Formats: sequence, structure tokens, C-alpha cells
Amino acid sequence: MRPNCVRPKLHHIALATVGAAVATSATSGCSRAVAASPETVPASEYTLTIYKDDFAMVHDLRQVNVGNGASELRLPGVSKQLDPSSVLFDWPGSGPQPEVVSTMYNVGVTSSQELLKRMVGQDVTVVYRGQNGEPGDKAEGRLEEANQGTVLHTKDSYIIDPSGEIHAPADKQIVTMPELVASVQSQSAGQRQVGLSYLTRGLSWSADYVGLLTPDGKTMRLECWGTIDNQTGTNFDHAALRLVAGSPNRAVQNQVALHQEMPMQVNESRITDGALSGGVMAKMPAPVQVAGDLYTYKLPDTASIEQGQMNRARIATAEQVPITRTYNVSLSEDVPGIQQRIPAQTTIAFLNSQSGGLGIPLPSGTLRAYESDEGVRSYIGASEIADTPKSQRLSLTLSNAFDVFTRANLDSSRRLGKHKTERTYTIELHNEKSKEVDMKVTQSFYEAVQLGEQSVKPNKADSSTLEWRLKVPAKGVLKLRSEVFLNR
Repeated sequence: MRPNCVRPKLHHIALATVGAAVATSATSGCSRAVAASPETVPASEYTLTIYKDDFAMVHDLRQVNVGNGASELRLPGVSKQLDPSSVLFDWPGSGPQPEVVSTMYNVGVTSSQELLKRMVGQDVTVVYRGQNGEPGDKAEGRLEEANQGTVLHTKDSYIIDPSGEIHAPADKQIVTMPELVASVQSQSAGQRQVGLSYLTRGLSWSADYVGLLTPDGKTMRLECWGTIDNQTGTNFDHAALRLVAGSPNRAVQNQVALHQEMPMQVNESRITDGALSGGVMAKMPAPVQVAGDLYTYKLPDTASIEQGQMNRARIATAEQVPITRTYNVSLSEDVPGIQQRIPAQTTIAFLNSQSGGLGIPLPSGTLRAYESDEGVRSYIGASEIADTPKSQRLSLTLSNAFDVFTRANLDSSRRLGKHKTERTYTIELHNEKSKEVDMKVTQSFYEAVQLGEQSVKPNKADSSTLEWRLKVPAKGVLKLRSEVFLNR
């Protein structure tokens, strides 16, 4: 009689590495997945050059023992999404350099079912456990099927889909963790440093910005953060980080998908900003380096980038960035009517210059803006920032304003001739705030427009667009009357 057992929910799979006993569950019944801890990966020094959009270059420096003549190096702990065609070796140090004559990449097993398939033909033991978790009956035999089901051939019977744990000695030919195997020719034996570089998917980063506006709305504290996402299935401990802004051409091959479920965690690392003074960008914690037409942000401290985690690191901080806050309204020539309320859009603008508190290449990302009033911070909106070189002006629309709006009406339209039409508009600017605001109103037409009588003369942004920039008093309404002539 087998003892009763409890069927578990198998969501995450842990696999043993070479040199440890392997225990895995059968494919059906009330079994459990059990595995020994993986063997320690040889200590490595990592440099991660991470691009946006799921793309990175890994440089891995480690100590290895090289034999005299032909020998084989097994390098575990590489990415599960490594591009084998991108692998490059280097040998720091003096003396004759070993030569890599061939390489083989083994992604390892990605599930307990795949591990079972590789054990077909081996002698295994099935262990049944009671509800108290203690081992009970055992059955020994040869594993003969592990595809659609599991078949164990014992001395006198076949056990189909055993409900216990399947235990087997580790087979050194079965690789359970990703590894790169290199065949090496060397003129001498001994310990050497080898550098391994490769391209991989599964590593990416994104920039995001946090802006805190002062109560007077004239300046903003701006922080730039880099968020690193590791889905390679591999840990990179104490890695030097380089984040690249820009998009190089890529030739990364599609690799084996990562099948293991990995819990997502977010780690936040506040890297030292240095002294802040006078509204000028603080000493950069991430010095900017030019690499062709790309920019690289080199983070000063190493960080452990664990698989399945998102890590945030501060790239830069500016304490006081002068900003211009305006309320924008865009109208067409077919205005909706005086009864319809058109909310203004809240916009902030600033110059990416040293005199403006910045003056560094800004990587593309999302800015989230907050406002502080009497010690209470409120979220006021978000906007996308494109890759922005130095000395460029940014204009970011954050939200629709609640109490700054416009009403517009077409008062008259009459034909003056075969190819000329006169139109007259009334535009009301409303400000329900307790302080004066700057408003920009643009009106676009389908073709070139000529000005007639105007209560406030607009600028012409182009031949078919009029633009007014006005100050609207607190709790006030400002009316515009505009006459235009269209060639139609």
C-alpha cells in the first residue's frame, strides 16, 4: 500500500546542476518537485552594456585553468538568450595567447518534463511520501517513457504515471544551467584570465523622469532614472553598468524562449548625486560618453542585476530647472460654438542647457510631474520626452486643465467674391484660478489666411495658422474678436 499524498500546485520549477542528486516530480499524480541547490558558478566580473528594446552586450571576465595543447573550457552562468554567433573571446595578460578553435552553446533544460525526457533509459527510484512529508514506500526501476506520460519498468511490473518523486543520480552529460563550451589550443598549461563577450536578448533599460514643480511654478527639480529589466534567466552579480541611449542596427538571432516563470521584483538604488548648487546640474553620477552617434551613461557603482528583477538607478539630478508654464488651446476654423467648453492643456517648457540647469543629452523616456503646495504633493500629469541633445527646448503637455478653458464661436461667414470669404470669430479665454495665467491659443485653417480687423493682433505661425499669447487675469475672462479672409 502506498501512503496517501497531497497533490501540490507546480508553478515554479527548480532544477539541480551537475554533480548533485536530482529529484523531480512525475507528470501526474500527487507528486512534488524537489531539487538540490545549483553548484556555485565561478566568480566573474561583469560589464553590462545595455541598450533599449531588449538588447545588451555582456562582457564576462573570469579565471580558468587551461591545459597544455587541446583542452575544453566549460563556462556556466551565461544568458539563456545568448546569441551564439556573437561570441567573442579575449585573453588579458602577456605571453602566448590560447586560441579558441570551436564553441558550443547549451541552453540547458528549461523544465522538469524536459529533464525527465533526458533520463529515459536510466535507473531511477520513485519515492512516495505521506501527508506528513516523510518518505515511505520506494519503487526502483528503469525510466522507459517520459513524453505523454511516465513509465517506470520495475523488476516485475510497469508503473504508469507514478505519483511519487522520481530520484536519479545526476548525469554529467545533462546540462541543467546554460553554459558555453569552448575547445582551446594552448602552448602551456596554467591559470589564465579569459574575457567572454556576447550579445543577448532579455536585458533592456528605459529612462524615466520625475519632476517636482515649486509652488510658484517657475522652477522644477528634475531627476532622471534608469530602469534595468533582466529576463535572461541569469544573475549578474556586482556588474558594472553602461546604459546606451540611441538605437544601433541589430542582428541578434531569435533564441530559445525562456520558459521558466520568474517572479518580478523592483529594486531601487539611489546612486550618490554629489553636491547640488545654484540650479546647475549636479555632478553626474553617470558620466556621459560618446560612442559614435550614441551616448553611454556609465554608472559609477556596481550593482547585482538578478534574473526576473527590475532595478532602478539614478542617472542625474537637477535641483532647479527654470520652466515656463502655459495653458494651450488649439482651435480649427470649424469651431464648436460658444456654448461648448474647450479645456486648456497644461504645458511646461524648459531648455536643455547648462544655464537652464541641464546641458546633457537626455535619453527618451516618460516624465511624471508633481506639484508641491503647503507641503502636500499632487500628481499633475505625464508626458513623453524624446532623445534630446544639448541646447534643445522641450515642451511637454501634462494634462487638461480643470479651471482654464476657452469658448469659441463663428459669428458670421459671407462670400465677398468668387474666390474670397470673410469670417468673424469670437474667442473667450476663461481663467477660474486665483492667479494670472499665460495662455497660448492657436487657430488653424485649411488654407492660407489673411488678417482682417483684430481686437488683439495674432502672430502667424505659418501661412494657415494664427497664434495668440496672452495673460488672462485671475477669476477673469478675456474676449478676442478675429476677422479673417480665406481664398475660397
